[in-house]
Amino acid sequence: MNNFFKKYYWVVFSVIAIILIYPSFTRGYIFALDWTIRPFIAWSDIVWSKPLGWSICDILAIVMTFEVFQRVLLFAMITLTGVAGFRLAKNTRNIFAQYFAGLFLIFNPFFYARMLEQTMLIGAGIVSFFWFWAWFKESIEEGNDVKKLIYSALAGALAISFFAHSIFFVASVFVVLSIVAYARKKDWKRIITMTVMFWTIVFAVNGNWIFASFAEGDTWASKVVNFTQDDVEAFKTRKIGGYSVYMTVLSLQGYWGEYQDRFVSVQDNMLWFPAFVCIIFLVFFGLVRLWRKSIFVKPFVFLFLLAFVLAIGVASPLVKPWVLWLYQHVPFYIGLREPQKWVVIMVVVYAFLGAWGIKYILDIDKVKKYRWGVGVLCAILPVIFSFSVIRGMHEYFTPHDFPLAWQSARVYLQSQQSDGKILFLPWHSYMKFDFAGKNITNPAKAYFGKNVISGNNVEFGGVYSNFTDAQTQTIQRYVLGAGEGADFHGDMVSLGIETIIVAKVEDWQTYVWMGDAIGVQKVMENDALIIYRVDTGAKSE
Repeated sequence: MNNFFKKYYWVVFSVIAIILIYPSFTRGYIFALDWTIRPFIAWSDIVWSKPLGWSICDILAIVMTFEVFQRVLLFAMITLTGVAGFRLAKNTRNIFAQYFAGLFLIFNPFFYARMLEQTMLIGAGIVSFFWFWAWFKESIEEGNDVKKLIYSALAGALAISFFAHSIFFVASVFVVLSIVAYARKKDWKRIITMTVMFWTIVFAVNGNWIFASFAEGDTWASKVVNFTQDDVEAFKTRKIGGYSVYMTVLSLQGYWGEYQDRFVSVQDNMLWFPAFVCIIFLVFFGLVRLWRKSIFVKPFVFLFLLAFVLAIGVASPLVKPWVLWLYQHVPFYIGLREPQKWVVIMVVVYAFLGAWGIKYILDIDKVKKYRWGVGVLCAILPVIFSFSVIRGMHEYFTPHDFPLAWQSARVYLQSQQSDGKILFLPWHSYMKFDFAGKNITNPAKAYFGKNVISGNNVEFGGVYSNFTDAQTQTIQRYVLGAGEGADFHGDMVSLGIETIIVAKVEDWQTYVWMGDAIGVQKVMENDALIIYRVDTGAKSE
């Protein structure tokens, strides 16, 4: 049995992945907060300005269909995460320690929350980051092995392509561990060569979208430059469950979505805190025993403390001045307006040191005769800590389909054979749709076509929107009630809008006045949508 778990760990983590996502194995789409559902994705959707990670996912979705791709991606993410943890602890040569590390990367509040709500971007980026760290560590251990360096660079590049903010995490780990590499060999030329090779690969993989981001238009760079301290305050780390923000971050929580009850909380499990205390004990035991034996311990602890402080961000008056300085002076750091993402570094350090703690505990003479029982209990501590993950994923990954009313509207719009723009209302970037059963990113553009204009307003905390383009400003004038007496029909015509769809969700009734607007005519209505036609030939009065 022991040999099976050593040899077939891929199979074990694959089975765990299936157990976690099996409710999704029915017809329909898996709706998530930041995972746009794209039922009609086509080859024309693949453009050079998209990050490589996104393009790879688009290609897979086209080949497999989007429904199948969603299941494959979820399965792959969980499996690869477990294997990355198993690999991170391979030098322990202890099967219980390795499974602890693999299970911890899967069963923790940080990965769980991002996996649910920000699956294809943040979630996939986290998995890539785990592999970057594992391979880069191995590269240094094996004398700056070039092949492992290339693997780590590709994984780091993919992490950055999935979510740009991870460049700060990748850079931090790279710099700190490069110092370790220099300390081992005292060879500056080797380190410079390694650095040039690594970052050349990273920027070669991401060069296309980085260049495109600095062009005009609706891009990451154009959005980030409009971020202010209001964004930072809106997305700051939250203290959860009555604990201080320090304890919240230490326990890998604090994601702003956790306090909104959109998914099953880790704290719904009464054993989460005792299990976490046991994990902290393992981490400290591993830290103390490994302190003088491994060149990685001190840099890992430094990275942990750095991530801990930065993850707290403006939520603490002690840390806030330093973090605000970073936002004001480090280029694009304000793009990381949600500092809790720094917790990804803490997750890796916990897994690594906790695994070594198990290895050294099981080496104690008095424990050896209970080795199997103690080992299994230690290995499954992450599952006990985050047992809510199982119920949470089962509930969140239940598939749903678009209603017949949406399908009918799509058929009608296609029959009109119009190339004009379609304005989709209500004007919200995120809305709760009954058919999805949760608050999700607006799927209108992906469902009805590329010519759809839909809300890009974040509407969170004190932040309404980060976009200041003329089209957005014109539409928002009417959305916010400041367009009274203005020429609505004329503005729609000038923007090239020929059709307006009003979905019967959220505050949709505030838009029914459009049916009485000059040059606007209702052409279709069902139980989910109203479609108006803008007469582009009519004159406004």
